[in-house]
Amino acid sequence: MPSSYPPVFGGVETVVHTLATGLRLRGHEMLVVTQRYPRSLPAKQVIDGIPVHRILAFRPDAAMLRNSRFDLFLYGVLTWHWKKRAFLSMLRAFNPDVINIHFPDWQIHLLRSMLNGTKKTCLVTSIHGHDIERYHSEHTKSQGNAGEGLAAVLQFSEAVVTCSEYMKGRTLHAFPECPRIHVIPNGVEAATARSANEENIIVASGRFVQNKGFDILLHAFAVIADKFKDWSLRIVGDGERRNILEKIAAAHCISDRVDFTGKMSREQTLAIVRSAAFVVIPSRKEGFGVVALEAMREGKAVIASNVGGLPEILANTGNALVPPDSDALAKAMMEYILFPEKRMRIGNENLLHVKRFSVQRFLDSYEALYSSVLKTDRNEALPEKKNPKSDTRFALNQHSGSRRAGEQ
Repeated sequence: MPSSYPPVFGGVETVVHTLATGLRLRGHEMLVVTQRYPRSLPAKQVIDGIPVHRILAFRPDAAMLRNSRFDLFLYGVLTWHWKKRAFLSMLRAFNPDVINIHFPDWQIHLLRSMLNGTKKTCLVTSIHGHDIERYHSEHTKSQGNAGEGLAAVLQFSEAVVTCSEYMKGRTLHAFPECPRIHVIPNGVEAATARSANEENIIVASGRFVQNKGFDILLHAFAVIADKFKDWSLRIVGDGERRNILEKIAAAHCISDRVDFTGKMSREQTLAIVRSAAFVVIPSRKEGFGVVALEAMREGKAVIASNVGGLPEILANTGNALVPPDSDALAKAMMEYILFPEKRMRIGNENLLHVKRFSVQRFLDSYEALYSSVLKTDRNEALPEKKNPKSDTRFALNQHSGSRRAGEQ
């Protein structure tokens, strides 16, 4: 069960889609349950053979009133209990062996009543980044019991998964009583060769939010722009800070050299990455860094902030790790521009380094974890099955879910 799912494009969406499609190809029957946002998306559809159910569900709370979202509050009052009943009915009809929540958020309140009343379904919760980082903020702490729902779900989970050692530490810092944390790095399909079509373009991608550090990147590009007039910057994505970023570019007189592409599909984003000379990840915080893996699989050299889970991917690979600072970033970009043979060598070596994060290893780890939690329930062992691989059901909740094909 994820917070969102393709065609919505983002790091979590890519990870969950990779997991769901990979497990389906291994014979599991999958169900994905996710938030219906944007509302233009269909309530039900099949994507790559996987049924996807989208629910437009809002639990009314005081935060909606504080933010003057009276429309959401009223919608929640009128529909919440009906939506919850429909959601629980759908899950019971699917009858999954495992429910896997990804980026726990709106699913928490939908699941709690069911989890408190049943021991039949094993729950696995996967943490990706902001889902935990927000509980470290002073704003969230000031709300008192903001993390109470997540704490309850983590406590009930048979296993908790984080995408990096960094996120494991952050999870334990926010929720010290969190049980059974497993680190499973995200995975990507490895490519066999780097793209031959390389332009004088620096590429970055992600949501336009403060933690992604695109303001740092713009300041850094402004430092080198006059010296390298035939180079440009392309930032893929969109978000709440777009106007701020455009104003920064205008203030530095580099608007004609910076392309804010807006939202793009994964395929469109990868096509832009293939055309890049190198990729920059200027994040202030980063739970893992799927963008780094995507760049490496395309044979591109990477410059990234030395924060969060990024060093776990890039340390000792030759790629540049720098502080989230515009001067340090400008220096690293200048070196890649001045020494193309260096960045090409690093890019070619990345085709080998990225194999450590293969989809095969990613799927093996999740499949082994699911099997483990099915064998040992928190309170009692599950009944022995004659052929456990032939009748296992998983429900993935980004919400997503799954079960073995052939089970009735």
